[in-house]
Amino acid sequence: MADLLGYLPASLVQRSLLLGVVHVLLTALLEVTSLEHVRRMRSSSAGRALHRSAWSKTLFNDLVLEPITYYGTVRYLCHPEPTSWRDQLFAASGIVLIEAVLYYAIHRTYHEVKGLYWIHSYHHKFNTIVLPSTGMAVTVAEYVTAYLIPVVLGVALVRADETTSFTCAVVIGFSNLLIHTPWMEQLRYPSWVLVSAADHQAHHRQNRGNYGAPLLHVDRILEYLHVAYYSKAKSS
Repeated sequence: MADLLGYLPASLVQRSLLLGVVHVLLTALLEVTSLEHVRRMRSSSAGRALHRSAWSKTLFNDLVLEPITYYGTVRYLCHPEPTSWRDQLFAASGIVLIEAVLYYAIHRTYHEVKGLYWIHSYHHKFNTIVLPSTGMAVTVAEYVTAYLIPVVLGVALVRADETTSFTCAVVIGFSNLLIHTPWMEQLRYPSWVLVSAADHQAHHRQNRGNYGAPLLHVDRILEYLHVAYYSKAKSS
């Protein structure tokens, strides 16, 4: 990661826009690989309207809100100089962990705290057919509170440099698209720590459980720690 910025535009404004464009292109690429499911969604007038709406929200979130947030984060919160690869690896791990825990808490709160589900309800209009464009198809309130703030806080808390921040933003965003890609549901990840598309799409269908996303399955991690703690307590 140490030399990544040497391959990116020199201007921070351009790099901010590039991040959004990368996510839009990845969304489009995965959508092309899911054309059968796209056709199913667009087979009715309501489905076509919902699909257009998903892309409208995706484009606004990725090309407006994300670049603005990235620009402000790099300018005011990032470490001003490139750091060593060890520091970058530590910072990246911290960002992923902080994002995972905060997203889990916020997402679960949307579902379980009365009066907050309106923030998240639009995303659950995609319950029977889930597409890559569903990944970023959320309200502005949800995009800011659940998608942007956890990553920004992660960057600030670990004092990451821009290379690490850009890399983590791409990886987290791409992971979010993958878990919303229908053919990925047939794959089973080797580790229970990771969220699979099957996990997340089950959440869309059932509207509960599997709150962790897009990388770390915080639900299973917490359940494992809970069982391990009480098993140890009973044996002592």
